[in-house]
Formats: sequence, C-alpha cells, structure tokens
Amino acid sequence: MKKLFSVLAITAMLLSLFVFSASAVSTSLSASTSSPAAGDTFTVTYTVDTKVNGFQGAFDYDTSILTLQKIVSRCNSTWNVTVTGASVLGEYNGGDPESNRLCTATFKVNKGVAEGTKYTINFVNAKVVPADGSGSVAKDVSCSGTVAAPASTDCSLKALTVGDLTLSPAFSSSTTSYSVGTVGFDVTKLNISATANDSAAKVSVSDASLKVGENTVTIKVTAASGDTKTYTITATREQDPNYVASGGTQLTSIETSAGTLSPAFKLGQKEYVIYVPFEQTTITITGAATDETIKDIKIIEDASLSIGTNELYIEVTAENGTVDKYTFYVVRMDEFGGANTLGVPASLIGTNGTTDGTAGTTTTNGASPLLMAILSACCLLFGFALGFVFHKNHKPKDKKKQPRIRVEEVEEIEEVEEIYEDFDHETLIEDIEDISSTTEKKSKKELKAEKKQAKAEAKAEAKAKKQAEKEARKAGKEKSEGDFDEYIEPSADEYLTDEPEEPANPWEYDPSIFEDKK
Repeated sequence: MKKLFSVLAITAMLLSLFVFSASAVSTSLSASTSSPAAGDTFTVTYTVDTKVNGFQGAFDYDTSILTLQKIVSRCNSTWNVTVTGASVLGEYNGGDPESNRLCTATFKVNKGVAEGTKYTINFVNAKVVPADGSGSVAKDVSCSGTVAAPASTDCSLKALTVGDLTLSPAFSSSTTSYSVGTVGFDVTKLNISATANDSAAKVSVSDASLKVGENTVTIKVTAASGDTKTYTITATREQDPNYVASGGTQLTSIETSAGTLSPAFKLGQKEYVIYVPFEQTTITITGAATDETIKDIKIIEDASLSIGTNELYIEVTAENGTVDKYTFYVVRMDEFGGANTLGVPASLIGTNGTTDGTAGTTTTNGASPLLMAILSACCLLFGFALGFVFHKNHKPKDKKKQPRIRVEEVEEIEEVEEIYEDFDHETLIEDIEDISSTTEKKSKKELKAEKKQAKAEAKAEAKAKKQAEKEARKAGKEKSEGDFDEYIEPSADEYLTDEPEEPANPWEYDPSIFEDKK
C-alpha cells in the first residue's frame, strides 16, 4: 500500500511538470494597426517566445471585410517554410527563426466597409514544437480591430503668403499657380508660408532661392490618403545693375544628320561644307554651347535640299542681343555623280580641290609652273653658252682648206650673237615669275596664253632692235663684191666682238694686202 502511494505521487509530480513545461511556451498574433480604414492594408505577425523546431497553422478571417494578400516566412534560409492558401508549415533545418517571429500575413480592408465595422483574425490549428524536446504545444491565437473612417483626401491649402510680396492672382485654395512679378536684385530668396486645410496633411516647399531671371518655387500638399496637390509661385529677379551683358555666340559642338563637316569642327570656324548624295533630300544641323548666357540657338531642322549647293544658317543670339551666323554649304550631288558648279566660296576650297580652308597648289604635269619657267630659262642659257664654246674651240686650223664664208653668212652669225648678247634675260625671268605668281588666281589656259604672248613680245622687241641696228650699220658701210684669191682669217676678237656697233668684216677691202705682196 505504501509502495502504491509512492508511485502515484511520483506520477502526479511528472504530469504537473509536463503541464507546466507545455504551458510555459507562449505564442501571439499581433497587427500593425487595429483601426485600418476601408482600402488600407496592414500586417499580422505570428510570434513565439522560445526557440522551436517547427510550427504550423492557418489564418482564419471574415472574407467580406478582409482580403488576404500574402503570407511571408520570417524564418531564415535554413528553414523550409511552405505556404498553401491561408495555411503555413515551417520545419527546422539547422537554423533559428529571426526574432522568434515565425510568419507575417498581409491583409487589406475591402472597399466600401463601413466605419466602425469590427473584425477578428484567428491563427487556428496552431502548433509549435519547442527546441528543448518538451513536446509540441497546440495553441490557437487571434487579434481583432475596428474599421476606421476613410483617410482624408483633402490636399488643399487654406493659406499662402510670400512675405511682404503680393500674390497674383489673390490666393484661393482652388488656384494653384501664382506670381509675385519682378523683384529686385537684392532679393535672393522668397519667404513662403503655407498652411494645409487638413491638419493631417503634410506640406513641403522646394528651394525658394532666386537666381537672376525667372524662378519657379513649388509647394506640395500630401493628404492623409496619399493624394497630392502642387502649387507654384513664379518670381523674376532683376539683373545686377553693374552687370555687362555677354556678347558670346560661340558654339562648342555641331552635329549633322547627314554627311561630314569639312573642315572638321573647331572653335571659331563659322563656315563649313557638307557633301551629301543625291538620295539625301533633307538635312538637320544642330549646335550646342556651354555659355549659359546665350539667349537662343536657331538650328536647321529638316531643311529641304535641292541639287547643287544649298546655303543654310544656324543663328546664335548672344545675351546682349548680338546675332551671329554659322554658314553651311550643303552640296547635294546630282543623280549621275555630282553638281558641276558647287557655288562654294573659294576661301573654303583649295585650288587642289580640298575643302579644308587651305590653299592648294596648281600643278602642270606634276610640276610647279614657276619651276618649269626657271628650268626653261636655264636650258636656254645653257644652250647659248654651249654653242659659244663649241664655236670657239672648233675654228679652222688650215687657212687654205678653210671654207669660204660669204658676207651674208657672217652677217647672219653676227645677228644671232648680238641677239643673244642684247637679250634681256633678267627681264624674261622676272616676267616668268610674275606670270607664275598669278597661277593660283588664273586658269591654266589663261596662263599658257599669257606666257606665249610675253615670249612673243620679248622676241619681237629684240628682233626689231637688231633690225634697226643692222640697217644703221648697213647705211654707213660700203659692201665689197667679188671673190679674193686668199682668205684672211679674222681674229677671235674680231669674229665675236663685244662691240656690235663696229663689227669686224674679214671681207672688207684692205689695200695694204696688195702692197705687201708687191
């Protein structure tokens, strides 16, 4: 009997320990708000106050009042959590729940639910398994709330002032745009005071600092419902009375929808050529500037192009009103290869056909006209010198075998030599250089004609001069006629004298010859 009593006492003690251990696990269901309005969303979180190896349960609620949007596990990634509809099952997999919050459900109050409607959310069939091995605990929990009045949608102002400045038009909560006109240069910021019509609404004002010129300040009102309304105030701040307006009109970049700028864009260059094919019928050219003082840039947009050269402009207006132009010669080629007459200014096209703004060099068979002229003159001089040396070194050695020379032949030789000596070579070279210096301005055809005319005039002038001298000599001389038995060789000085006015004549009658023989 005594033993039976002892066994019963021990059994009762163990049962009480088990009940105490089980009842020591506490779970709860808490909501982010207990008074949501119709259309609002809120969350409900299932929590346990001890470490567990698993949990399960399901959310139960009135679907005419609430809508379950989602269930999210609050356990870390080492747990396996499965959500099926309104039910959730979590199994331990080597980790602990975060802050003992096991899962969170998001609900939304249905639209049209009347203010004051009560609701209850239950987490039923709830069970947790404590990590201490004391066994699973089944315990349902719940939370409740009351639907509040809908949040206010009032996002209007009931008062708006700007220091001692006057709003135009006068303030009205339904009017959202205002102006305070022009303020002095000394006014650097607007002193704005705005009051919302609903105390639950929030008011925010943008930066009210003023720069020179027009400024816009915004006032945003956000209602409790989230609705917003924006009011604006414009103010124009005067320029510094000592300020000097800028005259800058320089573009820092130019873009074209077709073709390529020639020359390539560079600061200060205000004329360009753009070549486009026949198929290109329109073009857009834009320009940008980093100078913020520039008032306006009128670009070229979808300008129609005709075959040939199209002269287009971008106009830039400076702060002080100065208007500058950037000129574009857009050359649209014809259907068979291009326009014959470009109409592009010579300053943009070199004579070698380039359009980089640099002068080209006119060439004839690959050589400069000036070089050709100098080489020609040198060849001419070399030919005369070679003839002179050849003639001097090849005089007849045998007087008896020397061929007889007629007076007419001697006169012809004298005429050639005197033409060479009297010919103004320096003048010819200067004329050639003058003609060459104009090659960049005249066509090849004109240059050739001028050269030919200059040579002809120089030759005619020299020939006329010699003819006059020859006739003068002949008028004062007595010519000898007939042949002589013996040829008298003239000396080199007599044959090629430097004094053309008194040339030596080997056939002139000399009585002393016959006196010696006698």
